[in-house]
Amino acid sequence: MKNLLKNKIVVNLLKFGLAAGILAYLVVSAYRHQKFPELLAAEKDWGLIAAAAGLFFGGVLLSFFRWQLLVRALGFPFSGQDSLRLGFLGYLFNFVAPGGVGGDLFKAVFIAREFHGRRAQAVATVFIDRVVGLYALLVVASTVILWDGLWHTGTSAVRTASQGTLLLTAVGALFITMMLVPGITHGRVSRFLGNLPRTGRIFRQLIEAVRTYRERIGVVVAAGALSVVIHVLSVVGYYLLGRSLPGVSPTLSEHYVIVPLAMVVGAIPITPAGLGTFEWTVDYLFRTLSSRHVDAGRGLLISLIYRLITIAIAMIGVVVYCFCRKEVAAALRDAEEPTPDDAPAESRQ
Repeated sequence: MKNLLKNKIVVNLLKFGLAAGILAYLVVSAYRHQKFPELLAAEKDWGLIAAAAGLFFGGVLLSFFRWQLLVRALGFPFSGQDSLRLGFLGYLFNFVAPGGVGGDLFKAVFIAREFHGRRAQAVATVFIDRVVGLYALLVVASTVILWDGLWHTGTSAVRTASQGTLLLTAVGALFITMMLVPGITHGRVSRFLGNLPRTGRIFRQLIEAVRTYRERIGVVVAAGALSVVIHVLSVVGYYLLGRSLPGVSPTLSEHYVIVPLAMVVGAIPITPAGLGTFEWTVDYLFRTLSSRHVDAGRGLLISLIYRLITIAIAMIGVVVYCFCRKEVAAALRDAEEPTPDDAPAESRQ
């Protein structure tokens, strides 16, 4: 156990160190260009920044409501207050990640503690919520790519990124279609997984969750529609941040490709909450995907303003944490010290 704890501490330090290194490199590189210090010191339109912050906050609240829809679709008594409480805590833990517990893992453990008898299905809601959100990112970007013809026009970087996005969207659509086919969740594969000696019960509950969502496809469609709205709010918010600064930014349609791609990269669990990787991706895409000449460091500065706004939103989670410390501590213990089997809560019933 001590070795496991040491390994987790080392991994966390490496993640935060990598994030700090990336940000330091970006800032130093930006300061080598005269335009970045001028842009940093320039007068900003705080009204547009406030409007962008409002759009980001609205998107966060909608993401909590989306998760609530998916949880209630499985028959769990999950109120709006529950979704706000766990949503803000999960949002906070995406940044601080104590002991290696990220926001999604924390929400999964917490909701599994509240619904012991259907632990795997409860955890599945967090996974499905993330999948729906990420796929909606690709759908938003692909729609604009097809609308503007970016997959065969523009620079080589634009074409490559656009074609890759369309390919990922098509693969995702194929996977979703397979999950909707009854034979996939009622055939030999599902029976084989359900009869495995140690994990069979978990697989049976996960497959049952997929079956339930297939029968309530309207809920999944509503969750997908909410995700599209959330990402549109994020893109427009990011565009407003660019407009709040003097100088030239990518066009709105280009933002619909840049922001989703950067968020997909930021979702890779390399650093806490994509810190550093997200900023690097935005800064790179601003310079390579824009049809306009964008000054060096502009994407970085806009990303840093966005990061400050998200941290301010995460502070709401600190307030929530103060009111339920004992519950959070118990959930973190469950996440950090799992029992040998794959369904620890159920085995202790």
